[in-house]
Amino acid sequence: MKGIDRIPRGRLARAFAMTLAAATLALPQDAVLPDGKGRDKVENACTVCHTADRIMAQHMTLEQWRSEVRTMVENGASLSPDEWEPVVAYLSKNFGPPINLNTATAKQIAEGLPFTDVEAAAIVAWRAANGPFKDIKDVKKVPGVDQKRIEAQQTRITF
Repeated sequence: MKGIDRIPRGRLARAFAMTLAAATLALPQDAVLPDGKGRDKVENACTVCHTADRIMAQHMTLEQWRSEVRTMVENGASLSPDEWEPVVAYLSKNFGPPINLNTATAKQIAEGLPFTDVEAAAIVAWRAANGPFKDIKDVKKVPGVDQKRIEAQQTRITF
């Protein structure tokens, strides 16, 4: 370890990332990142050091994800500057903070959860017609909303 301080920081970070990547390949990877624009870049750059489970357990705002991605790039993550925003957008949409379906607008739902604009509008329309949601079962009653998406996002949905 005597000469480690002479190794450039970027090279040291990349060497460390490659060592972690090699160790990670031997571990089971049960979790699968959700589909969406930017997923491939997250898989190529972030899962070198982090498991999908670890990424999916984070629930940060857009600005927090932006700061996290900046830090990871500074520590050797292989993302070009024009790849940052698609990665940040993907992470914040899929792994952002919880959204209250009883108070959020359709725009907030569509931007904060991986629901389409049509699905978000259907959620707000159902809420207006039927009153506040009590639990996830109520959300599953909304016609036109993908049931798998509701189940996948239930930890991020509040009432």
